[in-house]
Amino acid sequence: MKPVDLTVIAQSFERRSAAQHLVDRFLIGYPREGRWVDPAGRRVILSAPEEAATDDLRQRRVDFQLETTRDAQGAATAAATILLVPVDGVSVERDRFVREALEVTRTGARVFVHGPLASDRSTAEEFTRLADFRSVKLGAGSYFSSTLRLPAVDVPRDAELREAVIVTTGAPGWAEFRALDALLPLLERRRGGEAGVESVRALAGDAVWRAQSDREWSRELVGAAISRSSTPHGASQTESRPQNLLGLGEVRRLAKDPLAYVIDHVDGVRSTVLVLNGVIGELNVAVKTSSGELVSTQFFEQPSKEADEWDGRTIPMEHQWSSLAANLDDSLQTDQAEWLPGPRDRALATATLLGLMKEARSQLAFAVKGPGEVMAYTNHRPSLFERS
Repeated sequence: MKPVDLTVIAQSFERRSAAQHLVDRFLIGYPREGRWVDPAGRRVILSAPEEAATDDLRQRRVDFQLETTRDAQGAATAAATILLVPVDGVSVERDRFVREALEVTRTGARVFVHGPLASDRSTAEEFTRLADFRSVKLGAGSYFSSTLRLPAVDVPRDAELREAVIVTTGAPGWAEFRALDALLPLLERRRGGEAGVESVRALAGDAVWRAQSDREWSRELVGAAISRSSTPHGASQTESRPQNLLGLGEVRRLAKDPLAYVIDHVDGVRSTVLVLNGVIGELNVAVKTSSGELVSTQFFEQPSKEADEWDGRTIPMEHQWSSLAANLDDSLQTDQAEWLPGPRDRALATATLLGLMKEARSQLAFAVKGPGEVMAYTNHRPSLFERS
């Protein structure tokens, strides 16, 4: 089957950026399940700003026939399949970039937005209306639903859940998106799917530790999530020895400007997002069922570092992007009614929670009312995460 032609519209194109990773996999190929996926015959068009005219882009034009344009509006109007790749973050400027593309997208096109669909629910609903008006298949998300899990575990389908805790890192807004993009594919597997959100409360600084002491979320789940880390900081990092980060109080000592979001769902499930920069270096989750079963795992992100940090060795390819490319490819080849990664209902739920979390952050400790069952959705498709 001939690979589907693809237009990538990016806000920037820099080495190790999302745009570079995605363009390269659809242009050059990528590994999947022990074989190489060759995109021979696929036409890839990249729309990027003028400042993106780098040596890397010139090399791809010569070696792999990448086509480029600076006319983002023209590219969006002409393309049948579009990957929109804004810069990382959650902002009004990012929303504007997505809106400008959707306003001119041709009827019947397929559009996938890397990252959140929008910064809040009202903007996300505006984008879905734009898509519906032109019969556009719209999706959004990142690689967290498809990347390897360490270990390769999942929430049992139709399980009755009690609580979930996810530990994330990153800049404000983006850290929260990363957590939601990993957490929602787990929560939506519970009985009845995602039931909706009653309220969101944000805590910062010492209030995080007081709430943890008051058992507003499970210390057991925090410990289980952190135990899955491959990059614990503190003595584990400096002295290369194991340590009980939670039990020794190292989590509190190491955390830089900690944030916690307590999310109460309509069906009684509580999920907590902990932003703990300085404690671990990746994304880890722990979930408990009503029967007491505990599921915990790490969402694999292969590190990307400058060459000199790798003693002059080649910079490693980040495999999680290949997992995302594989699922995007499956969506294109099978012409699914929805994108496999980042289906629209989940993208809308993510945008809703991002808006609520931002509002909660502006009035710390006070609960922000959620949309209730309006946010409810189900996803009966099998989990996408890579198992090999």
